[in-house]
Amino acid sequence: MIEITVNRRQMRELKAFFAEAPRELQTVLSRAINKVGVTARKRIIDIIAQQIAVKKSDLRNRNVTLRRATYRDLMANIVISGRRIPIFNFGARQTKKGVTYRISRSGGRKTALGAFMESYASGTPIQMRSGHRGVFRRRQLEGHELARLPIEEIFGPSVPVAAENISALTEASLNNVIGSRLEKEITTQVGVILQRHRRSA
Repeated sequence: MIEITVNRRQMRELKAFFAEAPRELQTVLSRAINKVGVTARKRIIDIIAQQIAVKKSDLRNRNVTLRRATYRDLMANIVISGRRIPIFNFGARQTKKGVTYRISRSGGRKTALGAFMESYASGTPIQMRSGHRGVFRRRQLEGHELARLPIEEIFGPSVPVAAENISALTEASLNNVIGSRLEKEITTQVGVILQRHRRSA
């Protein structure tokens, strides 16, 4: 989880600036934090999609969420979540040896030996009753014939686990980007408030 909020220095300076209009302070901060939150979420999605072979639309809809700051709670949170992703979603292709797939956009394809996503007899895609398609293999159990072994689906990493290995998403990297953007956005929002007061004066 990535938190977006003002630091003590910023809060101290802003409280002094808005000493006679504390409600304006809440407006400035909530707007600034949320604008930075939206920008930071988009940046995180872009970085993950550049490194891992997942769709941006899936990241937006399932994996990277933004909880916005409110007038009373001046903190926004970006949460990266999600279960392990089926390797079918990583460009899976059936071969004679098994199924190939690629998780990292910069890396080569890997092979899940003995795996299958198509019927050996007809070559048609295997689809569960629910409509779900995936990559499967028979679980290895000693003393059992191959044809009678239970079938299990194969999964790759979850988005949170994959994101841990992306240097641009380390806490230090994100804090530097978010901190500088928040400073600029606060200045912008203060300017909006001052301009509004000039017009009404």
